[in-house]
Amino acid sequence: MRHDDTEPTWIATDPEAFEAFYRRHIEMVTRFVARRVRSVMAGLPKSERAVVELVVIDELSVGEAAAVLGIRQGTARVRLHRARRSLRGDPDLGLAVAVEGL
Repeated sequence: MRHDDTEPTWIATDPEAFEAFYRRHIEMVTRFVARRVRSVMAGLPKSERAVVELVVIDELSVGEAAAVLGIRQGTARVRLHRARRSLRGDPDLGLAVAVEGL
C-alpha cells in the first residue's frame, strides 16, 4: 500500500503500459455496470422496462415509444420516471444513471 502521492514508477515511465492498464480498467467497469443494468432492468415491471428499452436503447422519443406501445405519452413518461427512480435507487448504478442522464 502506497502512502505517498507519487505515481507508481511504471505509470510515469511507460505510457503504453498505463494506456493498457487504463483500457482494461474501463472495460472492467463497463462490464460491471452492464451486468448491473441488466439485473436491475430484469427487476423492473415489464411496462416500465419496455419504455426504458425504447427510449434509452432504441433512442426513440417518449412520444414515439408511447405510439409503439399503444399508450398515451403521459403514461409513457410516468413509466420512464418510475424506472429511472428505480435505477437511481440502486447503490451500484445511481451515479452512472445520473451521469448518463437515463
